[in-house]
Order: sequence, then structure tokens, then C-alpha cells
Amino acid sequence: RERGGGGGGNGERTAENEKEQEKSGADGESKNDTNSKAEEEDKAAESEEQEKKKNVSISYDPKDKDSMVKTVTKMIKQLKNIDVQMEVLVKELDRVKAAVAAEQP
Repeated sequence: RERGGGGGGNGERTAENEKEQEKSGADGESKNDTNSKAEEEDKAAESEEQEKKKNVSISYDPKDKDSMVKTVTKMIKQLKNIDVQMEVLVKELDRVKAAVAAEQP
């Protein structure tokens, strides 16, 4: 599932997710972790819908410096969000790889 879409709110959810992953440890998911993931997916879906509505395309006035600065700022936030999401994805991938390796005879 695609997550987020820009803005700063996802960083907070990421920190919460990492804390809960640390609590559950490498042996599996706790009950709270499962609930948290469901809540996070719901929030991400809502955020994704909101972003799709307001971010259909990038537009700016090339003659207006303020317009260009706002657009660049928005793009930077989106890139930072992608970076955060990539870090979370890599950690999750490493966790899954370790779990699969542990299950292999």
C-alpha cells in the first residue's frame, strides 16, 4: 500500500511505529503492535486521499518568486517524507528477512 504523500505528520507516526517495533522485539508482533499498524494504515489511507485531492499537479507562477518558493518548499517536504518512508521500509525489509532466515531449516 502506498503511504503518505507529503507533509510533516508522517514523521511522528514513523517514530511511534519504530518504538512499537522495538517493544515487540524480533520474535513477532504484539497485540498492541497489530492494532497500531491497523490504525496507522487507516490514517495513511485518509492522508493519501487528502493528498490526492489537493496535489493533483504541481503548479506555480514562474514570474512570482513567492509562488516558486512555496512550490519548492512543498517539493522538499515531499522528498523528506519519501526519505523517511524509505528508512522505515528498509527497516521493515530487514526485519522480514531476519524472520524468514530464522524460519529456514
